Formats: sequence, C-alpha cells, structure tokens
Amino acid sequence: MIETGLFVGKFLPPHLGHLWSIKEAAGQCKKLYVLVCDNPETTVPFCKEAGWPLIGLDQRVEWVKQQACALENVTVLGMDESGIRMLPFDWIKWADRVKQTIGERIGAIFGSEASYLEGYKKHFPESQYILQDPERRHVSIHGTQIRRDLEGKLSYVMPAAYDYFKGFLKDG
Repeated sequence: MIETGLFVGKFLPPHLGHLWSIKEAAGQCKKLYVLVCDNPETTVPFCKEAGWPLIGLDQRVEWVKQQACALENVTVLGMDESGIRMLPFDWIKWADRVKQTIGERIGAIFGSEASYLEGYKKHFPESQYILQDPERRHVSIHGTQIRRDLEGKLSYVMPAAYDYFKGFLKDG
C-alpha cells in the first residue's frame, strides 16, 4: 500500500475518466491527494474555444470534492499555476509548487499521460509514476474530446458537473 499518492488534472471538464482514475488510485493508497490545477494561460483559451464562460478553479475543485466525498482517503485541493508556463516548459517551477501545495512526501503519482514520465522521474525522484490506462480502455474519453463535442460527449461528464454542462446545449 502506497502511503501518499497524487492524481493531477485540469478537470476541464471533470469527466468519468478522471473519476475512474481517482478510484483506482485511491484503492492503492492510504492517502490520495487529487490536485485540480488552473493556469489562466490554458483555462481561458480552452473555455473560449469550447464556447463556455470561464470555469474557475474553485468550481472545478467543488465538483471533484462532491464526486470524491465517499472516498475517505481522498483529499481534493486546488493549485493556481499562474506564472508557470504549460508543461513541459516549467517543470521545475511546477514541481516546486506541487510539493509546496501537498506539503508531504509523495510516494506515487498517478496519471494517464506517458509523455510526463520523464518529467516526473526527474522532478519527483522520490515518487513512482504509475501510468493508468493510457489507451483509455476503461473510460474512453479525454477532456479535449468533451470540449470539442459537448453534445456528443456529455454523458462522460462527472455527475456533479453534468447539469452545469448540459445547460450549454440548445435543448439543455
């Protein structure tokens, strides 16, 4: 059993793939931190491109907390990434902010992006990076797909956020 784990995401929008990953990671950890990240350099254009108003960090943290509340070993936190260029550019700054936010040794970091493996190895040498379903076989979705086709992919949005996103559809 891993003492302390970490799952990181933008949760823009929060979806069932995130929820699957959180549950899987929580089952392997005594304590799991879920870190909802927000960088205006990405959040603003992602929301604009999707035709949504700006969806702030506090709102996304709240949705994830609602979904994770039954998992007693999960703590959901938000992290403002302002001033940090999007990965892979500012790994050092980003890793320092993550470590400051979590405030304790991270035994494992869970994620589905194989491209982050080297960055995590270098900047979190004390942590194991556990790749979770990079082919997305368990839940075949990515936030980009939902942002590009909300109507066709709405069923993948986490239940806590479903009504909010349904409101963007013509018949919502």
